[in-house]
Amino acid sequence: MRKKATSFIKALSLFLIMTAIFTMSAACKNEDKVIVNSISLDVETLTLYVGDTAELTALTDPEGVILKWSSSDPSIATVDNGTVNAIGEGDAIIEVSSGGKTAQCEVTVRVPLPVLSFSEYSYTILGRENLRVDLNAQNANGKDVLWSVSGNSVSIDDSKNTITDNASYVILNPLEAGLSTVTATVDEVECSFDVEVKDDYELIIGDIYLDKDFILTESTYELDVLLTVNGNESTDYSGIEWTSSNVSIATIENGIISTQNATGEVTITATIDNATATSIFTVYKGIANITDWNLIKDDLNGYYVLTSDINFNKAEVDTIAPYNLTGPSSETSYYPQHSNFAGILDGNGYTISNVKPVSRGGTAGAVDQYTALFGTVAPSGIIRNVSIIGLEGTRCAAGVAFWSRLRPEWMPPGCR
Repeated sequence: MRKKATSFIKALSLFLIMTAIFTMSAACKNEDKVIVNSISLDVETLTLYVGDTAELTALTDPEGVILKWSSSDPSIATVDNGTVNAIGEGDAIIEVSSGGKTAQCEVTVRVPLPVLSFSEYSYTILGRENLRVDLNAQNANGKDVLWSVSGNSVSIDDSKNTITDNASYVILNPLEAGLSTVTATVDEVECSFDVEVKDDYELIIGDIYLDKDFILTESTYELDVLLTVNGNESTDYSGIEWTSSNVSIATIENGIISTQNATGEVTITATIDNATATSIFTVYKGIANITDWNLIKDDLNGYYVLTSDINFNKAEVDTIAPYNLTGPSSETSYYPQHSNFAGILDGNGYTISNVKPVSRGGTAGAVDQYTALFGTVAPSGIIRNVSIIGLEGTRCAAGVAFWSRLRPEWMPPGCR
């Protein structure tokens, strides 16, 4: 009994499968038997730009038949159920077919032309400043820009000739009063603007300054200058002529001052057109350690500045420009016998500590008990802004200098 039931189920399954196959075959035969009387497209030609899309509509008799779409060159244009996508430059045929009937549309794909524009189309240059004008260039990335000038009032000083991020620029240099036209050309597409140069301007050079407390020897610094054109601050220093009053102390070129190994004052002058400005800079030799300190006695007219605290660690240090004794140690024998310190020592707020100045003089080379860091200081000599702590081996209370030449008459032993 169970065997008969199994056979029945198999027979029924086979019957159902055969029925399904027959039904599908009949449907296909009925479809193939649909007669298409005509097929056409709503447009026969189409022009697109790369990236564009368009919809084609097929008109059939009868309606509702199955359509097949194709493109003669998918690298130029593709089609999906009537939607045409422009891929690359060129020509392609879009075809639709059904029931042996076909219709075609000729598609032309072009690269979009550049679209050029400026934020303004008329500019004015007052004075001598360069003018930068930016170009907006759509559909042109990677393309070259050809800049040209019609007229004599300006020249092209610099330009960006390849379009990047839809942009380029040109920098114009004024030559003379007048009107010129500047043109940008990309793939034969042109865009122009006018520029007028006027010579009725006021140019002023203000201060020449440096954001430093002092200038050191054998160093390089960039100077700033306050330049105004018609009351507006300018950063175009290209026309400034720079001069130095003493090239043995410092030279100047394009606003860069380069100091030599000599100290002293130097006057820097900036000139442009009829405007002139000057500034005096003092060049110092930096004193950072004991070795540097001992160099001061080699040039008693030099300018020096401490660049750090100096701890002598109780070492004996020769007095600079010592006050030498000429005979027996007595009040009448204290007279300076050689050059005085006539330069500048700027302590710059730093400290000299634990120092024992020594000046050997008098009979038998005795150590002078009235010595100090400096022996004699000329009227022009300046010692300022320095702290001294831990001074040893001297009866000169201040410890800075023993004798000042501001009083040339006889002075008794002691610190004056």
